[in-house]
Amino acid sequence: DLQTLAGQIEALPDETVTVARWSDNILLLLSRHAERVSAERLAQQLRRHIAAPSDRDVEGELSVSIGYTLFSGEDDFEAAAKRAESALATALQTGNCVRALLVV
Repeated sequence: DLQTLAGQIEALPDETVTVARWSDNILLLLSRHAERVSAERLAQQLRRHIAAPSDRDVEGELSVSIGYTLFSGEDDFEAAAKRAESALATALQTGNCVRALLVV
């Protein structure tokens, strides 16, 4: 369930991550990582950690899709959240991957 998943994420050794429930089956992660490379690394680490077999009660493979974006200087939270949701939609179509939607 999402509470267990949020606990797993918060247990990672990266103190820059805050986890909140965004909708029924979506968690919102806020991180102070300001560079794309750091954000991508964090997202991939989360995907591998969550999808890895563990003591969870779920049998079989677990697919994890992550969409992320970076704040630009002109951004507000809503604009960034919409980009992240769009990146997540793309990741969900592909399945078990990380996708970014960035302002250039």
